[in-house]
Amino acid sequence: MAQTLLKAVADFSTQLAGTIEVGAESAQITSVTDKDGVSLVNDRLYGFTVDTGTRKEYFIGRLTVATRTLSQIVSISRQGVATPGFARKHRIGTLVQITDWALLSRIANVLDGTTPLDAGTPLRYDGAPAQSEPNAMATVQFVLDTASGGAVTFNRQIIGGTAGVTVAAQNMVYLDTNDGKWRLTKADVLARSIGVKIGIAMGSGTADAGIAGGVQVSGTETVGSYTPGARYYLSDTAGVLSTTPGTNEVLIGIGDANGDLLMLPNPSILTKEQLDALAGGGDFGTPDEDNQFLTEESIPTEVFKSPTQQIFTSTGTYTKPAGLKYVVVEVQGGGGNGGASGGGGGGGGYARKKIAASSIGATETVTVGTATQASSFGAHCTGNGGSSGSGSSGAGGGTGVSGDVNINGGDGGDGLSHGMTSSSTNYYHGGMGGGSVLGHGGKNSTNTGSPGSWGTGGAGRGYGGGGGNGAAGAPGIVIVTEYYV
Repeated sequence: MAQTLLKAVADFSTQLAGTIEVGAESAQITSVTDKDGVSLVNDRLYGFTVDTGTRKEYFIGRLTVATRTLSQIVSISRQGVATPGFARKHRIGTLVQITDWALLSRIANVLDGTTPLDAGTPLRYDGAPAQSEPNAMATVQFVLDTASGGAVTFNRQIIGGTAGVTVAAQNMVYLDTNDGKWRLTKADVLARSIGVKIGIAMGSGTADAGIAGGVQVSGTETVGSYTPGARYYLSDTAGVLSTTPGTNEVLIGIGDANGDLLMLPNPSILTKEQLDALAGGGDFGTPDEDNQFLTEESIPTEVFKSPTQQIFTSTGTYTKPAGLKYVVVEVQGGGGNGGASGGGGGGGGYARKKIAASSIGATETVTVGTATQASSFGAHCTGNGGSSGSGSSGAGGGTGVSGDVNINGGDGGDGLSHGMTSSSTNYYHGGMGGGSVLGHGGKNSTNTGSPGSWGTGGAGRGYGGGGGNGAAGAPGIVIVTEYYV
């Protein structure tokens, strides 16, 4: 640190060892020994005069004894103004003397704030002062002893507090956020143990009065006696610590090797809504992004509700359930009938669509098509029915409309016939029904006989399967799967 005040020596004079120019910030002198033969102190600031008469100049310089050099020269005017470097030129051999004038000028500048104090050597008293004057300079100990709220040390934090009930020294207390007063903890009561600021009363206090000595909220508690290595918890007994956890396990601290209690960081303080949710009765908090604490009572039943299904095999009405988020609807149109002259019926069309609950009415009309008819869920999506076979030609499949996924039904197969060479009868091979997403086409028939004897194939299978030649198509279906999360 830089030395602020100067080294005063009463009886010293010497000469410049060389000529000094204006502005020079260093100079060499011929001697560093005073009149008593004692060397000046190395690396100290001294106040000097140089020259006499009208060329007399006051200055400050830092002495390096080994080289008899003065550096960091600052000229001091008669008005006390400091300027780096010499203000005048001085010849070799000019008289240089130590003076207290520069010292006194520097002291005056320190006192009026022009020059700062030396941080390396702070001012201090020679003992504990009687500090009753509000404007007096305070000591570190005075500040620590009289800080607002009570005593403060470097290994603990004690704050002032008002009791909400009668409190004794060493009672465990918590800060009641309803009125800002300290009350006795109790581990079997959530509001008095979980999510609140906890401390140790340093003295006694009565309701609505200050707690003597304040409340220690962190650091090392040294008043009580604790077993080294033992863990201390809040007890179900009001205001008491115990080595056995209470109903709500709240660890306060651990005994150290000195028999003191090292208080652990306080549990996180919860919001009022979170405390309400944890309270288990009354006004439960509403779960949201800031309140993720839930109780069984505060969880709507649909939160963890599994998906449900409504299956319609005949025309009806869909009613939207409470708590619904969205549905996935599948509509399957009816399959076409197989033709009497050999052609297979077409499979029904299929559509699948995800629909937000907000887009669904309180009720929706559900139409389930029979053979060849369309199935639909309100106006949201439709699966058209397959066509019926005509003549020996297989029929086309139905189309899916307005779904996220639309799949047409399969086409029915064509019927084949040809004459047999050894008799007058014909051979008939009917067409199979077209398949659907939720069904299969009916099988075809084979037959022999007089002209037109096609026989009858199998009916459409599942939902929406086209009928084989001469057989009925399968009906449609509507499936509504409901999701709540």
